[in-house]
Amino acid sequence: MQGKKTQTRLSTNSLFSIFHLFPSLSSLEPPSAPTGLKVVATDSGKVTLSWESPSNDGGSPVTGYILQAASPKGQHYEDVGHVDGNITEHELSDLKKDNEYLFRVKAENPAGISKDSAQLDKPVKASPQCSKCVVKVCP
Repeated sequence: MQGKKTQTRLSTNSLFSIFHLFPSLSSLEPPSAPTGLKVVATDSGKVTLSWESPSNDGGSPVTGYILQAASPKGQHYEDVGHVDGNITEHELSDLKKDNEYLFRVKAENPAGISKDSAQLDKPVKASPQCSKCVVKVCP
């Protein structure tokens, strides 16, 4: 005997009722930006970054962080790493040795990804040395 497949459709009224019964579901927002982004270490083709959790989680725990990098010339950011929400330090490897990168980190929760990001002011070279890196929060 084969099982029957069923399909449930929620009408707009049903969704309204759910949010009316559980108002906290409708009040979730993406988290604010992480803070305190800094370079912990650099090595040949590697950069280790650390940051602090956002001051506002948007009403739901942070589930992850998205690490992005860009060339200082192009400033087109690409995702280069993703870690769980309980991790606030990560080594990025597979970077091109001696290339410079700009880095930023965004936070995410079930409601979405932070609009702003923690971002380094100066490029970082993926080599065994790093100059002081200054942090700012950018939209």
